[in-house]
Amino acid sequence: QSSFLYGGNAQFIEGLYAKYLENPAAVDVHWRQFFAGLDDDPASAKQQVSGPSWARKDWPLAATGDPAALRLPASMTGPGFDLSFSGLKTAVVRARGVADLAPADVAAAFQAAVNEQLVRKLRAALESRPAAGVALAGGVAANSALRARVRDLAEEFGVALHLPSALLCT
Repeated sequence: QSSFLYGGNAQFIEGLYAKYLENPAAVDVHWRQFFAGLDDDPASAKQQVSGPSWARKDWPLAATGDPAALRLPASMTGPGFDLSFSGLKTAVVRARGVADLAPADVAAAFQAAVNEQLVRKLRAALESRPAAGVALAGGVAANSALRARVRDLAEEFGVALHLPSALLCT
């Protein structure tokens, strides 16, 4: 079972909450009761309710970092389409303790490593069998760097590309 707080509902609820913060009477009484029970400090809540989390100006930390600042491992490079990020996650945890590494650089290196693995496996899949198109879905589909690389790959192989609206990515 999925919570109502995930998926496309999250943006709807954030919008409703923003409306509630401006004027509680503007939302249904049941939502007013729900939001009142959250016990948030209204000033800090208003500051954070600025649309979906992927749209926050401070969010894509990786966008300001240098992916070359940290060399991260690539796992499961052999044949097949399986993916695992366990070694990569361990390397990121260890990198957090390195004093001269900026968090943005770690984030950029992690993003680059994940995207590289995903694109490598997608390329292998497209090379191994005919495909009419490629679809990118889930939370990772909101990643603009990955979207661009998958778009390039779809063009290279001459297949249709199906990307959800970033609003629908969780």
